[in-house]
Amino acid sequence: MKKKSFLSGINAVFALAVVALATTFTSCEKEEFNVNIEPINAQATISPIVLAVENGVTTDVTTAATVTISPSATFTGNPTLAATTATVTASYNDMSVEVKVAVPALQAGQFASLTPTIILQKETAETKIVVDPQESTNTENKKGFEDNTTDYYYYTTGKYTKKSGNKVLEDTKVINTTDLFEIEAINSFFSTLKDTYKEEEVEIDEEIPVYAHSRTIINVAYTVVTTDYKIVKKADANTKAGEEILASMKVKNFATALGDILVDQQIPGHNHAPAGHGHGHGHGGDNAGGGIVVAD
Repeated sequence: MKKKSFLSGINAVFALAVVALATTFTSCEKEEFNVNIEPINAQATISPIVLAVENGVTTDVTTAATVTISPSATFTGNPTLAATTATVTASYNDMSVEVKVAVPALQAGQFASLTPTIILQKETAETKIVVDPQESTNTENKKGFEDNTTDYYYYTTGKYTKKSGNKVLEDTKVINTTDLFEIEAINSFFSTLKDTYKEEEVEIDEEIPVYAHSRTIINVAYTVVTTDYKIVKKADANTKAGEEILASMKVKNFATALGDILVDQQIPGHNHAPAGHGHGHGHGGDNAGGGIVVAD
């Protein structure tokens, strides 16, 4: 039996992770020095995920594909960054596609990581993938903090879990074909798409102050966009039959946003009000040395 060609068309949507590091520190009072933090330049980077569909098999070819990004894969503000657009061209074997990626406006200290998913397919294939990336959006909030109940302030470190890529919702899968080759190709596509989901621990590249008798808070929000993928078969030229949906499945795409780092916050149940810089140097207090971890 001849294996049928599968999946036509291209897509590149999703995933903006904005990391906002607020670094507005006040200077010490009645001290022999001042703290003067220069604004951190905003930055955006583009790191595409490239999938190739060939002969019914979907493969992640991100490392093997030729990818060019114009004018650049990295944009740096001075210190803010204006909204702009980049052009991503991905090529693999004899397949190629050009995709426009919107780079958002960023304030000083913000960091955006854009990871568009690009699908390469034969233009002559019998079926195509239709994507709706704006079906629904929600936000999952996480918080990490460190308390300092002493009279001395100190600096600590911080890290959080960055989520990116696609999570396939297996229980939403609908297959409307009994053709074994089509089913095999459908499963190959969704399996490869699912493997693009990643979690990684990210260190915050700044010293974080924990002032006397106060709590320092790091807020992280995961923006989850639920995308509906439909695999649609072309209309039959002989029978004039309309397009047929062979399969569909919902996919969650994750973006991570590290919000403001809030210093000098009240410790719940602590009978001392936040004391600002206090009058100490060095590192001490509760959780000393451990840093602030935003757990998943």
